[in-house]
Amino acid sequence: MKEEWLKVFDEKHQYLRNAIRSEVHQKGLWHETFQCWIVAEEDDVHYLYFQIRSNDKKDFPNMLDITAAGHLLENESIEDGVREIDEEIGVSVTFDELVYLGVIKNQIRMNDFIDNEHSHVYLLNKSIDWDDFRFRDKEVSGIMRANLDELKQFLFDQNVNTFKVDGFIVKDNKQEFISKIVDMSDLVPHNPIYFKILIHSIENAIREGLK
Repeated sequence: MKEEWLKVFDEKHQYLRNAIRSEVHQKGLWHETFQCWIVAEEDDVHYLYFQIRSNDKKDFPNMLDITAAGHLLENESIEDGVREIDEEIGVSVTFDELVYLGVIKNQIRMNDFIDNEHSHVYLLNKSIDWDDFRFRDKEVSGIMRANLDELKQFLFDQNVNTFKVDGFIVKDNKQEFISKIVDMSDLVPHNPIYFKILIHSIENAIREGLK
């Protein structure tokens, strides 16, 4: 399988060169990703949506992650990243529907895997029926949502160790609706600072009317 080529940057987001994806993650080279979080309001409560990574994924199977995200290839613009939303969760949107939250540094470090990202983060403010999610590429096995205020408390209050999610997972081609209590071990281990910046950015966008 032909390897993907990514643009490589320094920590200050200055372009350096191009490199293959395996080298980028082996050496912890900074690169760009596109991220889209879905937020929806219901009965005056805002919910943030997570994808459940497929059990077949090499990295972080069955864990809660960004609603839809992916690497930006060497020849792609930020706008091209919108394809990830349709590819991963089957929701078709235009780039103009997204609210830009900015570039957030995002780091995941493991023994043989160092993921240093300049993440272009967007918000999709849209209520989507559970039945409208589609997982065509089998990278995603379900969708869960969390009360934004409860998630914030979990991330910012050291005395709160869990939060509640509800949604569905696909088993044998059927939706199985579930509600459960999760903790940090259920989340893909993005840098905690990333999550805190994310929540603040989402709250600012909500206060500004998601424009």
